[in-house]
Amino acid sequence: MAWRTQLRHHFTVPALLLVYAVAALVLACYVGTRAQHSVEVGRLVDEVRTCEQPGEADCLTEVRGGALNGPYNQRRSRNDEWQMVSGDFRDRFGTSPSDSDRLKDAEILGVYAYEDSVAMVATDRGEVRALHVGTRGAVERVVWAVALLGLGMTIIEHAWRKRRQWGGWWAVDGPPLEGQNVVGVVPLVPAMLATGAMGVLGLSWQTSLVVGLVTGAGLVYTILRGARGRSGTTWLRGR
Repeated sequence: MAWRTQLRHHFTVPALLLVYAVAALVLACYVGTRAQHSVEVGRLVDEVRTCEQPGEADCLTEVRGGALNGPYNQRRSRNDEWQMVSGDFRDRFGTSPSDSDRLKDAEILGVYAYEDSVAMVATDRGEVRALHVGTRGAVERVVWAVALLGLGMTIIEHAWRKRRQWGGWWAVDGPPLEGQNVVGVVPLVPAMLATGAMGVLGLSWQTSLVVGLVTGAGLVYTILRGARGRSGTTWLRGR
């Protein structure tokens, strides 16, 4: 309908696109800072630093009693979710496919939480860490931050092209835009693929990073090759 088209045009004027871009960049900064939190919790798990007194900080709290339920298969991911319920404590945490299989058959020796989130489950077959803990959690959050950074850059580039070709920051309509958004796509696409490899396919963070880096290298090569081809064509036309 015509009014929907007009509404869409008003909400995608260059000035408002910059607002959306700033929101994406702020969120990227927040997600990136949470990576340090994953590293700190991973350090506590490595050191098995448990709280000895109620209210003690910078340590893991043992969740006593209750029940560990699961796995709850995620519809769009090979990773699983488990739920720990003990009195007022209730938390769902993600596990890799291999760790989920371990929890199914293992004897639970203890469940440890940090800031009301399960960090580690001790079993007779070894420890099982929640996905957000340690290096894996930090890498996933950094990759998400890079994806949001790329999204913000893409929106800024698109807004700038709109302003330049349509003649103003509040221009509602204009001719079809020329050119493509390139700068923000370089970090956005590899980061999204790496995130999908971890969150959807359940791959390790090492393999997911390789997927992202190879994709990024291929994307940069394609962009540079296309730019070189266009400059060569322009040179030939100039002659």
